[in-house]
Amino acid sequence: MERIGRILLVGVVAGLVLSILGTVSRLALTPLAVDIEIFLKEQGFQLVLLGFFFDLAIGFLYVLAFALFKRACPANFVSRFLLFWLMLVLLGVVPKVADVYRFFKAPDFLVLAWLASWAFQALVVAVVIALLYPKDKKKVEVRGE
Repeated sequence: MERIGRILLVGVVAGLVLSILGTVSRLALTPLAVDIEIFLKEQGFQLVLLGFFFDLAIGFLYVLAFALFKRACPANFVSRFLLFWLMLVLLGVVPKVADVYRFFKAPDFLVLAWLASWAFQALVVAVVIALLYPKDKKKVEVRGE
């Protein structure tokens, strides 16, 4: 039961990291484009709250993905972390950027800035999950003589 609680805590922390970094990147990158308000909604309390819960859900999904991914990866921490981050970028960030580029009239430099921001968010979340995820307990085998 302790392990499940720890996994839930890692999901909450991952969601909080996504929410905080998403808010910071929105505040930092929005002023880069002229008339960006044309295709962005006004962020009222309901949308901010919905975004927060969405980030928490994504944090839990990332932890679930790491749990599945961890079994298939090598035991080396660095290679496991890098492969997990690459998976997050390829399966999460690149399709999101492609959709933004395809559907919105955002300037190219803003789309590239969002790509860098989302890749950085994935990097930080991958580090947080890889560090906080509960370690497997080593089974000690006792041989009788």
